[in-house]
Amino acid sequence: MKLTYSINIHADINKVFTYLDDNLKQKLWLANFIEIIPLPREKFQSGEPFLLKMQEGLEVKEYKGYLLNKQNPVFKHFTIEVESNKLSIENLYYLSSIDANTTKLSYVAVYRIKSLILKITMMLNYPLFYAPFIKTSISAQLKKLKQLAEAENRK
Repeated sequence: MKLTYSINIHADINKVFTYLDDNLKQKLWLANFIEIIPLPREKFQSGEPFLLKMQEGLEVKEYKGYLLNKQNPVFKHFTIEVESNKLSIENLYYLSSIDANTTKLSYVAVYRIKSLILKITMMLNYPLFYAPFIKTSISAQLKKLKQLAEAENRK
């Protein structure tokens, strides 16, 4: 399954990229996000594993992930994959400059479902329940990122 969303942000591409790359800024726009811990604990580089901590209800859940790509010479590109025993989600963030002060952020989430029961449930319910819920959640988060980057750009 795949989900896509695009948004134009009135801020420089490098400023927008910091909201994807900086752990402190990620907390400002990612719902339920606590932190990403690079493994080993050094600078977050392409190809390296990390531990993602998320608040889920009253529990803090940890997920192993990988930073698949951090930058591309043509445009900024940030890709992570987060895994659990039931599914993995590859999150791709593509940034491209529209002009000196406008950035297009294109988001793609690719879901790979490992559990047969979850796969059947998702196939039956995805169009009616999961897709609108996930799309609304992603939209809200990226609009928050837009608001933060544009406010910082006005300073």
